[in-house]
Amino acid sequence: MLLPLNYHGRAESGCTSSLIVLLLGSALLVRSSPLSLATRRWGRTNPKLGRMLRYPTSVAVAPSLQIYTHEGCLKHKVMFHPESPERLRYLMEDIIPTLSSRLSFDVISPNRLPTKEDLQLIHTPDYVESTFEAFRQVRDGHAVSVFLDSDTQVVEGTEESAMRGAGVTLQAVEDVVEGKALRAFVMVRPPGHHAEPNTAMGFCVYYSVLCITSSVS
Repeated sequence: MLLPLNYHGRAESGCTSSLIVLLLGSALLVRSSPLSLATRRWGRTNPKLGRMLRYPTSVAVAPSLQIYTHEGCLKHKVMFHPESPERLRYLMEDIIPTLSSRLSFDVISPNRLPTKEDLQLIHTPDYVESTFEAFRQVRDGHAVSVFLDSDTQVVEGTEESAMRGAGVTLQAVEDVVEGKALRAFVMVRPPGHHAEPNTAMGFCVYYSVLCITSSVS
């Protein structure tokens, strides 16, 4: 589920979901709901109320923000294409290190890769198999590129970038759900918010956003 955030980064009124997801081009923000955040705050500041809410005040509080990304997401590169590795490289090398030193958050690079079952939470088995076949053709040297649709290509490096992007996103959301982080900001590419169940679209190989919301629903 995609839910709106206001300019303070808080959920708009009436939001009761346990996850709030905001897609920013190739970046994704996942955070706990207002209720769960309030529970954590009350548990820390009011021991009696904390016990009532079953949130023990002695338990270590998860990091308020963690950044999730992977260098493998830089490998997908289509010549003369607007969706380039430089978009993510700029965040990874210039923006995030500066912000990290000021705001003290960790940058996580999970090694997780999605299974076919993960991808089939959203995509049809035939489409998932067609992407794996395109990966194999390029990997084995049978094709330089394979078009999944009119503007989404598989080239050398696409397989790792697409799989890493989906895996990183899945891991980030699971960490928030399990309380290992209060917020997760995900920076991956190719983008993961245009693909349809049975086809690629808008430079997106997989619809990672819906895969992760389905996996935790």
